[in-house]
Amino acid sequence: HITITNDKGRLSKEEVEKMVRDAERFADEDKAVRERAEARNAYESAVYGLRSSLGDKAPAEDKETVDKLVNDGIAWLDAHPDASKEEYESQLKQFQEVSTPIITKMYAAAQGAEGGDARWYARWHARLPRSAAAGAGPAAGAGPPSTSSTEPAE
Repeated sequence: HITITNDKGRLSKEEVEKMVRDAERFADEDKAVRERAEARNAYESAVYGLRSSLGDKAPAEDKETVDKLVNDGIAWLDAHPDASKEEYESQLKQFQEVSTPIITKMYAAAQGAEGGDARWYARWHARLPRSAAAGAGPAAGAGPPSTSSTEPAE
């Protein structure tokens, strides 16, 4: 809802009406720009979050994959600053399809190790875009197995 007031009588009724029409006309465009920025931020957050969370913690057999995944993600972001919302979402989905199994394996290993500390996993998971962390997309179920009988098993 858009409200324009003319408290001091500086605008004519026609000018106010034109401003309202223009604002309504651009509302859809503004929404599209916002959604595109949110999609870019989600992908960018996943890429940089993986890099900062894993650091040197990636298992030797996955280190090359993680490094390539992060470097390719950064390169793609740099090469496609004007990508569409759908392109960013597609890149995020592909990224998560590769990164989620590695993170899950690392989490399981950390949980199974004597005195294992999975704080790194909690930090990484907290950086996931809300849609992925909430269970949408390929990252759904990537967290620890549920121990609560009230939560559905995935």
